[in-house]
Amino acid sequence: MSRPGRCLRVTAVVLILHLSLVPVVGEGERGIRNAFGVTTCRLRSEGDTNGMPRSRQLAAVENWQVAKNCHNRAAHLMHLEWDWMIGRSDMKPTLRQRTRRDAGFTLIDMLFVVGLIGVLASMAIPGMMKARGAAQAASALGTLRLINSAELSFAITCGLGFYAPDLPTLGMPPPGATDAFLADEMTANPTFVRSSYTFGLGGTAHVGAPASCNGLGAGQAAPGYEATGDPIDSTDTRFFGTNSDGVIFRHSSTLSLTMPEIGPPPAGSPIQ
Repeated sequence: MSRPGRCLRVTAVVLILHLSLVPVVGEGERGIRNAFGVTTCRLRSEGDTNGMPRSRQLAAVENWQVAKNCHNRAAHLMHLEWDWMIGRSDMKPTLRQRTRRDAGFTLIDMLFVVGLIGVLASMAIPGMMKARGAAQAASALGTLRLINSAELSFAITCGLGFYAPDLPTLGMPPPGATDAFLADEMTANPTFVRSSYTFGLGGTAHVGAPASCNGLGAGQAAPGYEATGDPIDSTDTRFFGTNSDGVIFRHSSTLSLTMPEIGPPPAGSPIQ
């Protein structure tokens, strides 16, 4: 076997067993002894070749020098790895370690991460939009129920059986009260936007209606009313409407033009 081949074999064996081996130096020999005290590699010194023929002496010295070089190389590697394991601060990292430390992300890694984020977003966004639309529709139903409750309270306590013809009338508190029938943000204008829905309220004034307690003049209150909620998003097909009957209807198009003040609309299905 050639000298590089013998060196490679000895180095491989030493590297495989180095974790369980303890270096030992004895008189007349150099070896590596494992934890059980068994010599696994014995290297003869140059003095052990006395008494041999010249040819065998040359061969023995050559083999000893090859093994000695291999042993020194393996011991050096073991020393470097041990210093690295115990974290010596004065140890300089090898070229391979510096290369790994300075590598970072490549363009392919960045493209893969961006693509993965895009795929996850495309899977999650439709579900998020659907859940958002459902939450907005539920909020619109709650707002229409609130309008129905405010109109009923107005008719019983202030309108003498008649309803408010518009939202600003519900924003005027009765005498001796600090709170109006609806909150200010819902009664400042004839329409208001809430949870991505536009709401409106209307009622036809009756000439025989009495004046209300909160300042509405005679003949201005209405015997009925209609209220609608239309989504701002043009792709949303959930339109709602209600009237003095207290029933909320749903349709795929706006009910603002077809919702009567009393009775069901010509199109749409009741929710309650």
